[in-house]
Amino acid sequence: MALVASALIDAALKRSFGGTGRQKVSKAALLEELSYQDQLVVQMASQIAPDLLATTTGVVTITDVGNTNGYSLSAGLHYRDFVHVDTTNERYIPINMVQRQHRESYPKAPAAMLRLGSTSAVFHPIDPQGKRWTGTGTRNFFNATDGHTVSYSYVPLPSTISSLSDSLSSPDMAREAIVSSLELQVLMMSNMKDEVRLQAALAKRQGAWDSLRMQMYKFMAPQGQPGGKHRYSTMQAMLDRISG
Repeated sequence: MALVASALIDAALKRSFGGTGRQKVSKAALLEELSYQDQLVVQMASQIAPDLLATTTGVVTITDVGNTNGYSLSAGLHYRDFVHVDTTNERYIPINMVQRQHRESYPKAPAAMLRLGSTSAVFHPIDPQGKRWTGTGTRNFFNATDGHTVSYSYVPLPSTISSLSDSLSSPDMAREAIVSSLELQVLMMSNMKDEVRLQAALAKRQGAWDSLRMQMYKFMAPQGQPGGKHRYSTMQAMLDRISG
């Protein structure tokens, strides 16, 4: 279930009941705080557990100009799962992403590098022939004349929360951390500061964020193992060595 701004703000107001005084709480200010908290959660999740949010798919259509100058990707915080798509031959091959300084080391094709920009990354395919896309010759990957494409997944930039009906980009598990942050913000905006209550709210917020961070680290290593046709057990490998 998506995190909706109105539900989060109502929960924070209920928790701060009796600590706000007569001054009316500005929901516009709380929406601004929600945008800030949403940005923090998405940034943290994109680095610790991107699988939580990297569910949006982007597609790049290969061209001669793009191979030379690079392809601007959709605006996002994190990019992954680059796959070379050749629908003519029904081939879907994961792309070998390398650091920029290693582009001349003849990495296994298909290979590419990523350059980060202010709002989006730029995808640079590496020429399988090692010629930086100059000269002629048949290339098996990133061929514009064969209709090749590149698919990828990414974490989009979170949108600004400007309405009570807006949904956050944060995962559901972040609800307690966000509501605790809003509760603290409501108490801080009050004209009747209760230091004991503020300290308690601050401690609760810190605990909620620590718990969220731990959940994300646990989510980072889901159960299961990598697939593959040639993967077999350690015991089988040992028997194979013994048998010569």
